[in-house]
Amino acid sequence: MMHHYRKNILRLILLHMFSITSIGCVTGPEYKLDLPPDIARSIPYLPGLVVDGMSGDWNPDYVPLRILSDVCGNIPDTNDFQASFRMAWSEKGIFLLAEIKDDSLYEDPDHFWNGDGLELFLSQGRGSPDILQVSVRPGFDLPDSMAAFNAYDHLRSLSINTSETSIVFYSRKTSLGYMLEGMVPFEMISIDPHQDLVMAIQLYLNDADREDDPDNFSLPWYSVRESYRNPYAFHSVTLTADRYPEMSPELRACIIDEKTVRLKVISDRTYNGQIFHILSGSFKHRFKNTPIKEWTLQVDKISTGGGSFVGLLLEDQALDVLDLGMAQHIYEKTEPPEWYENEIRIFEIMDRYDPPPDSAVLFTGSSTIRRWYNLAEDMYPQIVINRGFGGSVMKELNQNIDRIVFPYNPSRIFIYEGDNDITRGTKPSAFLEECKAFISQCQQRLPGTEIIFLSIKPSPSRMRHWKQMDRANQMLEDLCRIQKNVIFIDISTPMFMKPGILKNDIYAEDGVHLNDKGYSLLRNVIMKNFIKLSN
Repeated sequence: MMHHYRKNILRLILLHMFSITSIGCVTGPEYKLDLPPDIARSIPYLPGLVVDGMSGDWNPDYVPLRILSDVCGNIPDTNDFQASFRMAWSEKGIFLLAEIKDDSLYEDPDHFWNGDGLELFLSQGRGSPDILQVSVRPGFDLPDSMAAFNAYDHLRSLSINTSETSIVFYSRKTSLGYMLEGMVPFEMISIDPHQDLVMAIQLYLNDADREDDPDNFSLPWYSVRESYRNPYAFHSVTLTADRYPEMSPELRACIIDEKTVRLKVISDRTYNGQIFHILSGSFKHRFKNTPIKEWTLQVDKISTGGGSFVGLLLEDQALDVLDLGMAQHIYEKTEPPEWYENEIRIFEIMDRYDPPPDSAVLFTGSSTIRRWYNLAEDMYPQIVINRGFGGSVMKELNQNIDRIVFPYNPSRIFIYEGDNDITRGTKPSAFLEECKAFISQCQQRLPGTEIIFLSIKPSPSRMRHWKQMDRANQMLEDLCRIQKNVIFIDISTPMFMKPGILKNDIYAEDGVHLNDKGYSLLRNVIMKNFIKLSN
């Protein structure tokens, strides 16, 4: 599928340029836009930086930016945890210096994000699917002040493996906590700083005092989490010559239940009588000299339909805009939804910012689809939409058919389910009934759309379930044979070297999912059938 994030960035910037007057005019017409304007943060050029875990080579005029609160506006005890950072760039890449005040240091060597440290996310621009995540812990168990880090290229661009320059991070203990300093090369995210002046960055600064700490804090720079799968949970960043970013109040929003939203504006200083405006739908409020301001509002009071968002201004300058569609849900007064809700919501966010075309080819199902990171390239020239959500079963796909199938009006639907169903004890007959329900709904709502079921694949870690999986495959193939526009593709047989013996070089280390060679095999099987289907 072609992604149009650069087009949307330009559109958002233009919207911002033409809407400042409207958003600042409290008595004017109601402020409505399909998408919120994008407000870029400045990152200065500092060519002389050396990564050593110390701040001496950073310009003293560059005042660090503090992150004050989590996504819902909760502020940690500053005696326990306080965090600030500076970012800069040179021809080498993006530089980051984080200064952490922390009274109790704890590192998780297996899951860096569960302990003290930071997570840095970078991409070519808001909406770009190619997201690089760098998770860093201080690494006080390592020699020579080297910090420990892991890099994750979430859509498997070749940048990490082909970059001639390496990511580097150093740490230093201080009297109050520690410092982390690092550099991420531009080539890892395919950015030329002399041509690409806009990119996207998210940063989390994390604190935990012990293993499984229920009171751990994660302070995000952009006020939405899950940046590893939400390409819009980022600040737009402009690479400037010498303009330092300024500390501005934080705008946070949490959805308490289906009817209630909590808004917060948080600052660590006053503004000498200057007037703030916070605007959303019919809610318009002025205030001044207030470091922390909070409102609990009914959703219909701040909603403007599909483009609902909150704007924060200082006098006539827009400081921040938050898309309420991405706000954190905390479910204070209601039962939490099904586990997959956040993932489905992110699909809806992506659709709003970059609507996919009608009549594309839809792939959906469990993690075998979700982890097919190169699906668009592998299926070219077909235009495809990937709506796999990891861990799902056929019943859960049916429960979300109105949200991730019907809106796309696809020409073909490829489904991979059953792997998790059978492993969790679902009988082949029950799995088949869910497949029938899916077919029935699609034939009513999408007449003429081809439905293609991929067989349940065998995998080393689940071979004890293969007899039941194979039975489910046989039943599903029989069902497809008697249904109009419903097709069964056998992807399992090519995964065996001979009966009962799997190919051992097509699986990921977990023995469940496919590796690159496995997806190449899967692509070849499907493309052969694509040719048959097209004839």
